[in-house]
Amino acid sequence: MNLAAPPHRTHTDNSDDEPYRVISVESAETPEGCAGRDWFVYRIMQGTNGITGYRRGNRESVRGDAETIVVALNERREWKKNKMTPKDRRKTAAAARAATAVAAVTAVEPATAVAAVEPAA
Repeated sequence: MNLAAPPHRTHTDNSDDEPYRVISVESAETPEGCAGRDWFVYRIMQGTNGITGYRRGNRESVRGDAETIVVALNERREWKKNKMTPKDRRKTAAAARAATAVAAVTAVEPATAVAAVEPAA
């Protein structure tokens, strides 16, 4: 019996870069506890991640609802990609403070700035 841990697999799949997309919309049996006969199952994929959902309606309306979900999921992914980390915010704030300090020094009259730099006698 081999009890050794399996080798570490590196993540070479770029599935995180893929957007969500509707894979299929198919007629389905009525889910347990639900009424009606006009049920569809939709499948959404993003790389290896999958979402399966059920909706009532006609094929076109269910596909439209699934596409709306896909748009929202992709917008959320883009927002997270573009979101600044706390470290990025600190760098931006430090750069803004430095720019403000430079602007304050250049706003002082040249004679006053020189007098402030000269050593006291």
